[in-house]
Amino acid sequence: MLKPKIFWGLFIILLTAALIIEFGFPQWIAYQYQHNQFDLLNTWTHSDVQQPLTFYIGYMEEFFFGPLNMVLGGLAFCLFGWRYLRDVNGRTFAFAVFL
Repeated sequence: MLKPKIFWGLFIILLTAALIIEFGFPQWIAYQYQHNQFDLLNTWTHSDVQQPLTFYIGYMEEFFFGPLNMVLGGLAFCLFGWRYLRDVNGRTFAFAVFL
């Protein structure tokens, strides 16, 4: 079993990273767009021509930031489950998963 300090440290790191990805990267992409960094944006989106800002945000969220955010959230839930849901019955576990 994880020590409380290690558990909470990892849990906070994972949730902080997920929040930064969720709310920070769309703003960072908009910043790159406003400063005409189209070479970088086009490389990441595999585009040959300049696209609208919503394309870059949507593409990167769909193929990179969205899945990464889901993995971080899943790891945080695994830590939570490992710490608090080891000895619960099936209904309680299902409630925690689908809540």
